[in-house]
Amino acid sequence: MPKTKIEYKLSLSFDEGSNCCDFNVDVREDTITVGGGSFKSEYVESHRFESYKEALEKYYELGKQYEKTSVHYYDEVKEHAEKFLNTLNEVKLNYGY
Repeated sequence: MPKTKIEYKLSLSFDEGSNCCDFNVDVREDTITVGGGSFKSEYVESHRFESYKEALEKYYELGKQYEKTSVHYYDEVKEHAEKFLNTLNEVKLNYGY
């Protein structure tokens, strides 16, 4: 029987809908065959929130819960916010603000 390892991906994302945004916090469990080969994924937790604050609190709570495992973090909301702020700062510089 091949040796496997389990890794987790904790993600915070958003869906734009008619009423602005829903925020999603998901935990995906990946079972990987050591040395390559097969790969199996399944979502073990999924939460939806109307506010970023609630979603972020759950994201950090789950981060603490899974911190002793092999976990990868992905905050899509933060990535988008950083891109927007970088663009804002660039435009402000170009126009002397």
